[in-house]
Amino acid sequence: MGDDEFEGPRASGLRLAAVLLLVLALPGAVAAQVDMTGTWKVRLSPDLFSSSPELWQFSQSGTSLVLDAPLIDDSGTIDPLTGDFEFVGEAGSGPFCADVFGVLGGRAALDGLSFTGHWGSPQNTPTRCVLFGPALRAVRCLNAPLDPSECLTPSVTIPASKLVFRDVAGQPNRRRILFLARDAGFAPVAESTSGDPLALGATLIVARGAAETAVLSLPAAGWDPLPNGGGYRYRDPAGTFGPCRSALWRERVLKVVCRGSDIPFTLDEPSQGALAVTFQPGLGVRACAEFGGVEVDRPAAPGRAGLFRARNAAAPGACTPAVVP
Repeated sequence: MGDDEFEGPRASGLRLAAVLLLVLALPGAVAAQVDMTGTWKVRLSPDLFSSSPELWQFSQSGTSLVLDAPLIDDSGTIDPLTGDFEFVGEAGSGPFCADVFGVLGGRAALDGLSFTGHWGSPQNTPTRCVLFGPALRAVRCLNAPLDPSECLTPSVTIPASKLVFRDVAGQPNRRRILFLARDAGFAPVAESTSGDPLALGATLIVARGAAETAVLSLPAAGWDPLPNGGGYRYRDPAGTFGPCRSALWRERVLKVVCRGSDIPFTLDEPSQGALAVTFQPGLGVRACAEFGGVEVDRPAAPGRAGLFRARNAAAPGACTPAVVP
């Protein structure tokens, strides 16, 4: 046993207080502040007016926040330290709220790349606006797009170790995908940031150019943190949440395994040529790989497995697709 174990609570408390004072005195210890100024691609769930995302424009000065969006043009407040923001409509003077949208509130991620929240539409009450509207999910656009389909979000290209895709014509339940990237430089992000899969899950996208794309969801319910902040693990062996059965995201490994008929992608073409893979954790930075150095590129045929197998792919020049669906 060391000497520290005999000092008692008073000595330990004094030491802790001294450490806290020292940390607070350091210039780097000042908490980063969230600034929502910019253009955001926003999705409403369930969709209120259309199935398409919208572009919202925020302007922030200190704790003041101004929003310019379809049907919304109002001022609100934000706590720059937590990212919590709110726009509150006026109380109704008649059978409906005087304000068109009632209440809108949410929280921006501390890295400033995404936000989630709720939009409260007017409800038939003479006294107040009641929050009952759709949930909001939004990502920051790095550019100034004129259309949501042009919104570019943060991404990195990574080298990848292996992609194996099996498909048997007429037997979609036998489809298999294994994606592996080792030492790719795509480390897990901290919890409560935009790419935290515990909050918003993750998505794996497999694409053959623009001709064919499979978007595979790994919902938040299947993710667990690894011990000591070492990353995240996804487990769904029964396929309850979708075709992806397992995933591992830690410092030097990104691995995803999917199988079954819920993979909307076939190998029935004469060849695939090249396949692009995108891993999108939550609403955060996505990682893009592309496999063109093919070992096997065999089409599926009745009673015979089609196989695409490639290894040791270098990081591509850009992400494909450029915009996540």
